[in-house]
Amino acid sequence: MSVTDQASAIGTLNESDLHRDLKHLYGQELSRAGHCVDYEVPCEGYLIDLVANGRLIEFQTGSFAQLKTKLRRLVKAHSVTLVVPVAEETRLIGYRGDKETRRRSPLRGSPHDVLDALVSFPDLLALPQFSLELVMTVEETERYWNPRLRRRRGGWQVMARRLVETRDRLRFCGAESLWQLCSAVPADDFDTQTLATAMNAPRSTGQKLAYCLRALDAIELVGKRGNAMRYRVRRS
Repeated sequence: MSVTDQASAIGTLNESDLHRDLKHLYGQELSRAGHCVDYEVPCEGYLIDLVANGRLIEFQTGSFAQLKTKLRRLVKAHSVTLVVPVAEETRLIGYRGDKETRRRSPLRGSPHDVLDALVSFPDLLALPQFSLELVMTVEETERYWNPRLRRRRGGWQVMARRLVETRDRLRFCGAESLWQLCSAVPADDFDTQTLATAMNAPRSTGQKLAYCLRALDAIELVGKRGNAMRYRVRRS
Protein backbone atom coordinates (compact mmCIF):
# COMPACT_ATOMS: atom_id res chain seq x y z
CA MET A 1 0.00 0.00 0.00
CA SER A 2 1.36 3.44 -0.98
CA VAL A 3 1.75 6.33 1.48
CA THR A 4 -1.21 8.05 -0.19
CA ASP A 5 -3.35 4.91 0.12
CA GLN A 6 -2.37 4.54 3.78
CA ALA A 7 -3.36 8.15 4.48
CA SER A 8 -6.68 7.63 2.70
CA ALA A 9 -7.41 4.51 4.76
CA ILE A 10 -6.67 6.37 7.98
CA GLY A 11 -8.85 9.29 6.90
CA THR A 12 -11.89 7.10 6.30
CA LEU A 13 -11.45 4.87 9.35
CA ASN A 14 -13.68 6.93 11.66
CA GLU A 15 -15.78 8.50 8.92
CA SER A 16 -19.50 8.68 9.69
CA ASP A 17 -22.11 7.30 7.30
CA LEU A 18 -23.54 10.79 6.72
CA HIS A 19 -20.11 12.22 5.91
CA ARG A 20 -19.36 9.40 3.49
CA ASP A 21 -22.79 9.63 1.84
CA LEU A 22 -22.39 13.36 1.17
CA LYS A 23 -18.83 12.98 -0.08
CA HIS A 24 -19.75 10.32 -2.61
CA LEU A 25 -22.91 12.15 -3.69
CA TYR A 26 -20.87 15.25 -4.51
CA GLY A 27 -18.16 13.17 -6.14
CA GLN A 28 -20.65 11.45 -8.41
CA GLU A 29 -22.33 14.75 -9.36
CA LEU A 30 -18.99 16.39 -10.16
CA SER A 31 -17.79 13.38 -12.15
CA ARG A 32 -20.95 13.43 -14.26
CA ALA A 33 -20.32 17.15 -14.88
CA GLY A 34 -16.89 16.30 -16.30
CA HIS A 35 -14.69 17.19 -13.32
CA CYS A 36 -11.64 15.18 -12.37
CA VAL A 37 -12.42 13.88 -8.87
CA ASP A 38 -10.12 12.42 -6.21
CA TYR A 39 -10.95 11.36 -2.63
CA GLU A 40 -8.88 11.69 0.57
CA VAL A 41 -6.04 13.72 -0.94
CA PRO A 42 -3.10 14.81 1.30
CA CYS A 43 -2.62 18.60 1.21
CA GLU A 44 -0.82 21.02 3.56
CA GLY A 45 -0.57 18.36 6.25
CA TYR A 46 -4.28 17.49 6.07
CA LEU A 47 -6.42 14.93 4.29
CA ILE A 48 -8.94 16.62 1.99
CA ASP A 49 -12.28 14.86 1.58
CA LEU A 50 -12.66 15.61 -2.10
CA VAL A 51 -10.64 17.44 -4.75
CA ALA A 52 -12.36 18.36 -8.00
CA ASN A 53 -10.36 20.11 -10.74
CA GLY A 54 -8.02 21.49 -8.10
CA ARG A 55 -10.72 22.78 -5.76
CA LEU A 56 -10.64 21.40 -2.21
CA ILE A 57 -14.04 20.32 -0.87
CA GLU A 58 -14.50 19.56 2.83
CA PHE A 59 -17.63 18.10 4.46
CA GLN A 60 -18.38 18.92 8.08
CA THR A 61 -21.08 17.00 9.92
CA GLY A 62 -19.92 17.67 13.49
CA SER A 63 -18.28 20.37 15.59
CA PHE A 64 -16.66 23.38 13.95
CA ALA A 65 -14.37 24.16 16.90
CA GLN A 66 -11.16 22.81 15.33
CA LEU A 67 -12.06 23.40 11.70
CA LYS A 68 -11.07 27.07 11.45
CA THR A 69 -7.34 26.38 11.82
CA LYS A 70 -7.48 23.90 8.95
CA LEU A 71 -9.50 26.22 6.71
CA ARG A 72 -7.30 29.24 7.36
CA ARG A 73 -4.23 27.26 6.34
CA LEU A 74 -5.79 25.78 3.23
CA VAL A 75 -7.22 29.01 1.79
CA LYS A 76 -3.78 30.64 1.72
CA ALA A 77 -2.90 28.69 -1.42
CA HIS A 78 -6.06 26.88 -2.54
CA SER A 79 -9.69 27.35 -3.47
CA VAL A 80 -11.80 25.75 -0.75
CA THR A 81 -15.49 24.87 -0.45
CA LEU A 82 -16.95 23.80 2.88
CA VAL A 83 -20.15 21.73 2.66
CA VAL A 84 -22.39 21.82 5.74
CA PRO A 85 -25.52 19.64 5.96
CA VAL A 86 -28.53 20.73 8.02
CA ALA A 87 -31.29 18.18 8.66
CA GLU A 88 -34.60 19.66 7.55
CA GLU A 89 -36.18 16.32 8.49
CA THR A 90 -34.83 13.51 10.66
CA ARG A 91 -36.29 10.00 10.72
CA LEU A 92 -35.50 8.26 14.00
CA ILE A 93 -35.05 4.52 14.35
CA GLY A 94 -34.77 3.45 17.98
CA TYR A 95 -33.76 0.13 19.54
CA ARG A 96 -34.60 -0.59 23.16
CA GLY A 97 -34.14 -4.21 24.09
CA ASP A 98 -35.87 -6.22 21.38
CA LYS A 99 -38.25 -3.37 20.49
CA GLU A 100 -37.79 -1.18 17.42
CA THR A 101 -39.52 2.19 17.04
CA ARG A 102 -39.72 4.54 14.07
CA ARG A 103 -40.81 8.16 14.15
CA ARG A 104 -39.96 11.61 12.83
CA SER A 105 -38.06 13.97 15.06
CA PRO A 106 -39.98 17.15 15.98
CA LEU A 107 -36.75 19.11 15.47
CA ARG A 108 -36.38 20.70 12.04
CA GLY A 109 -33.28 22.50 10.85
CA SER A 110 -33.38 25.72 8.84
CA PRO A 111 -30.93 27.62 6.61
CA HIS A 112 -30.26 29.92 9.58
CA ASP A 113 -28.36 27.05 11.20
CA VAL A 114 -25.46 27.82 8.85
CA LEU A 115 -24.61 30.68 11.21
CA ASP A 116 -23.56 28.13 13.84
CA ALA A 117 -20.65 27.35 11.53
CA LEU A 118 -19.94 30.85 10.27
CA VAL A 119 -19.56 32.47 13.68
CA SER A 120 -16.32 30.48 14.02
CA PHE A 121 -14.74 31.99 10.89
CA PRO A 122 -16.92 34.74 9.35
CA ASP A 123 -13.94 36.60 7.89
CA LEU A 124 -13.25 33.70 5.49
CA LEU A 125 -16.31 34.71 3.47
CA ALA A 126 -14.44 37.86 2.45
CA LEU A 127 -11.92 35.71 0.56
CA PRO A 128 -12.83 34.91 -3.07
CA GLN A 129 -11.13 31.51 -2.78
CA PHE A 130 -13.51 30.40 -0.01
CA SER A 131 -17.17 29.42 -0.21
CA LEU A 132 -19.62 27.59 2.02
CA GLU A 133 -22.43 25.44 0.65
CA LEU A 134 -25.37 24.64 2.91
CA VAL A 135 -27.25 21.45 2.07
CA MET A 136 -30.73 20.92 3.49
CA THR A 137 -31.15 17.20 4.00
CA VAL A 138 -33.44 14.40 5.06
CA GLU A 139 -31.51 12.14 7.42
CA GLU A 140 -32.06 8.80 9.09
CA THR A 141 -30.67 8.37 12.59
CA GLU A 142 -30.29 4.98 14.27
CA ARG A 143 -29.94 5.00 18.05
CA TYR A 144 -30.20 2.61 20.95
CA TRP A 145 -31.20 2.95 24.58
CA ASN A 146 -28.12 2.80 26.80
CA PRO A 147 -29.06 2.28 30.48
CA ARG A 148 -25.56 3.36 31.55
CA LEU A 149 -25.87 6.94 30.25
CA ARG A 150 -26.72 9.97 32.41
CA ARG A 151 -25.47 8.51 35.67
CA ARG A 152 -27.18 5.22 34.90
CA ARG A 153 -30.57 6.84 34.38
CA GLY A 154 -30.32 5.80 30.76
CA GLY A 155 -30.53 7.69 27.49
CA TRP A 156 -30.47 7.41 23.72
CA GLN A 157 -27.09 6.91 22.05
CA VAL A 158 -26.63 7.51 18.32
CA MET A 159 -25.34 4.56 16.31
CA ALA A 160 -25.43 6.05 12.82
CA ARG A 161 -26.63 9.01 10.77
CA ARG A 162 -27.35 8.41 7.10
CA LEU A 163 -28.35 10.60 4.19
CA VAL A 164 -31.79 9.87 2.74
CA GLU A 165 -31.98 12.77 0.28
CA THR A 166 -30.88 16.35 -0.29
CA ARG A 167 -33.24 19.23 -0.83
CA ASP A 168 -32.28 22.89 -1.16
CA ARG A 169 -28.69 24.09 -1.41
CA LEU A 170 -27.50 27.60 -0.61
CA ARG A 171 -24.08 28.94 -1.52
CA PHE A 172 -22.35 31.61 0.55
CA CYS A 173 -19.41 33.53 -0.86
CA GLY A 174 -18.84 37.14 0.19
CA ALA A 175 -20.71 39.26 2.72
CA GLU A 176 -23.57 40.02 0.35
CA SER A 177 -24.53 36.36 0.21
CA LEU A 178 -25.49 36.40 3.90
CA TRP A 179 -28.44 38.67 3.16
CA GLN A 180 -30.22 35.76 1.47
CA LEU A 181 -31.04 34.60 5.00
CA CYS A 182 -33.27 37.69 5.40
CA SER A 183 -36.49 38.60 3.66
CA ALA A 184 -35.03 42.05 2.94
CA VAL A 185 -31.92 44.14 3.57
CA PRO A 186 -32.66 46.87 6.15
CA ALA A 187 -32.92 50.29 4.51
CA ASP A 188 -32.46 52.25 7.74
CA ASP A 189 -30.65 51.81 11.04
CA PHE A 190 -31.53 48.51 12.69
CA ASP A 191 -30.84 46.26 15.67
CA THR A 192 -30.53 42.50 15.99
CA GLN A 193 -34.27 42.13 16.61
CA THR A 194 -34.87 43.75 13.20
CA LEU A 195 -32.67 41.10 11.64
CA ALA A 196 -34.40 38.33 13.59
CA THR A 197 -37.79 39.53 12.38
CA ALA A 198 -36.56 39.60 8.77
CA MET A 199 -35.37 36.02 9.27
CA ASN A 200 -38.49 34.85 11.13
CA ALA A 201 -36.12 33.58 13.80
CA PRO A 202 -35.22 34.18 17.48
CA ARG A 203 -33.20 37.25 18.41
CA SER A 204 -30.17 35.05 19.14
CA THR A 205 -30.10 34.17 15.44
CA GLY A 206 -30.20 37.84 14.51
CA GLN A 207 -27.27 38.40 16.85
CA LYS A 208 -25.25 35.71 15.09
CA LEU A 209 -25.96 37.27 11.71
CA ALA A 210 -25.00 40.74 12.98
CA TYR A 211 -21.75 39.33 14.37
CA CYS A 212 -20.85 37.77 11.00
CA LEU A 213 -21.79 40.88 9.01
CA ARG A 214 -19.81 43.13 11.30
CA ALA A 215 -16.76 40.84 11.09
CA LEU A 216 -17.01 41.18 7.31
CA ASP A 217 -17.28 44.97 7.57
CA ALA A 218 -20.67 44.76 5.85
CA ILE A 219 -22.44 46.70 8.63
CA GLU A 220 -21.23 49.37 11.04
CA LEU A 221 -22.18 50.24 14.59
CA VAL A 222 -23.88 53.65 14.66
CA GLY A 223 -25.12 53.95 18.22
CA LYS A 224 -27.37 52.54 20.87
CA ARG A 225 -31.05 52.81 21.69
CA GLY A 226 -31.82 51.64 25.21
CA ASN A 227 -29.86 48.41 25.60
CA ALA A 228 -29.87 47.61 21.87
CA MET A 229 -26.93 48.32 19.58
CA ARG A 230 -27.91 50.01 16.33
CA TYR A 231 -26.30 49.17 13.01
CA ARG A 232 -26.29 50.44 9.44
CA VAL A 233 -25.53 48.63 6.19
CA ARG A 234 -22.32 49.80 4.57
CA ARG A 235 -23.05 50.89 1.03
CA SER A 236 -20.42 50.45 -1.66
